[in-house]
Amino acid sequence: IQTLSGCNARCQFCPNGHTTSRLSMGSMSEDLFRKIVDEVVKQPVRRISPYLMNEPLADPRIPDLIRYITERKRRETSTSISTNATYLTPDMGERLIESGLDNLMISFHGIRKETYETSMGNLDWETHLNQVNHFIEFRRRRKSRKPVVTVTMVHTATLDRELGEIRDYWNSRGVIVRIHTLENRSHPWVDGKAINVKPMKPYTNCDRLMGQAYLLWNGDVVLCCVDW
Repeated sequence: IQTLSGCNARCQFCPNGHTTSRLSMGSMSEDLFRKIVDEVVKQPVRRISPYLMNEPLADPRIPDLIRYITERKRRETSTSISTNATYLTPDMGERLIESGLDNLMISFHGIRKETYETSMGNLDWETHLNQVNHFIEFRRRRKSRKPVVTVTMVHTATLDRELGEIRDYWNSRGVIVRIHTLENRSHPWVDGKAINVKPMKPYTNCDRLMGQAYLLWNGDVVLCCVDW
């Protein structure tokens, strides 16, 4: 569920900043958000993620919106968001913990300054690394089991040689690392970057359409989380 469109990053594997459509036009009203959540929690849903093609922490309402889900969802339903950590300030971190968020995925591509800044465009390596480490330490001091923190990245040629170093760094801090296959995001700009490790091949089938629902800020449903 996209509560606010847009993202401040310009990552090399994402067409953000190179698309012009209704994807980048506004924010979801709280009435619509609550209506969607109230309908969803009636179903045996595995996960609710209040973000889509956007930076969720850019929406200052997000901890309160997550709390709304937490107070209404079934026990077997989890909540997750993925962030580039730009807005993961001490205050935001504390609010996220108090919201009852189950999983916090942090998009952090590369562990060295040059690799990270090449991968994530306009984001500063030192600033964001400090933000992430501060949150990990704050969560540890709070002795909070949630949210579970995972560092995620897309497997590109840019960071291919650092994968072992990346895992060692974050695992030593008790953080899970997940490395995802590069997808072309249905946009020629990504193909032109030539950052794929292996030649891309089209899927023979895809179950996303039947397994998940993706809602834009205005309530429209799109086919896929990479359908730009």
